[in-house]
Amino acid sequence: MINDLLHTFHKYNDPHPYWIIDNFLKIDIIDKVHKSFDESLIGNFDYDHVSQRKIGQTDLLKMHTDIQNVILFLCSNKFINILEEITGEKDLIPDLDLHGGGLHQTSTGGFLKIHKDFATHPKHKTWKRRYNLLIYITKNTDQLENANLEFWSDDLKDKVISIAPKYNRAVIFDTSNLFHGHPHPLNAPDEARKSIALYYFSDTGISQKTQSTVYRGTKLDSSRERIRIYLDSFLVGIYNSLKRQFNFPDKFIQRFVYFAKFLLGKK
Repeated sequence: MINDLLHTFHKYNDPHPYWIIDNFLKIDIIDKVHKSFDESLIGNFDYDHVSQRKIGQTDLLKMHTDIQNVILFLCSNKFINILEEITGEKDLIPDLDLHGGGLHQTSTGGFLKIHKDFATHPKHKTWKRRYNLLIYITKNTDQLENANLEFWSDDLKDKVISIAPKYNRAVIFDTSNLFHGHPHPLNAPDEARKSIALYYFSDTGISQKTQSTVYRGTKLDSSRERIRIYLDSFLVGIYNSLKRQFNFPDKFIQRFVYFAKFLLGKK
């Protein structure tokens, strides 16, 4: 299902550890994923608020069998062993709930502001998030403008890395302190930015205080926009605390973000 990853990955360390693996899945597998991607988004929900605009699918049962098989393999012990050898991290745990992960699609006008990822899980209170695995599914990447994954410095003064979402490219990175996103509105009238996102945790054995996604404006944003992003991040934190306490379904997020957009004003 995957290629010989241990001989093809490239590790980088600026600003934090990350790995790029091209030709990640075998070509017949990635082509099947690409073919079934759109139908797997049926019944999706919106991530549409001040800090991001995209659609997603976190329900594994709504995905095509070809995509289910890939995700299940990437959550299997066989792949976890490979991931642990690549990263040097032991006892990693995949999230089959796909909380915040699964399938993501961004169309023209969509974006994801620079942020630091949530670090805790709403159901598994002793888990701590360690690594992201992103796999890019768009074939015609030459039609994507402003689609690159950007890594920013810890002080948010500089963009230090820009990674193109090349077809069948995987990016693995440490989520602990890394600010990242694709903050500029996508320009792709005839295409969309498509990806699979999987998150891996470790069990600390100790109940973790909720750590939500932290969105921040950069020097590219106006003062007004930075304030809106900061307030939006505050509201996202409230939502995640409520979800952790009351186990709200993902569909609830749509109602919540509509309320947040009402408070902050839609751009």
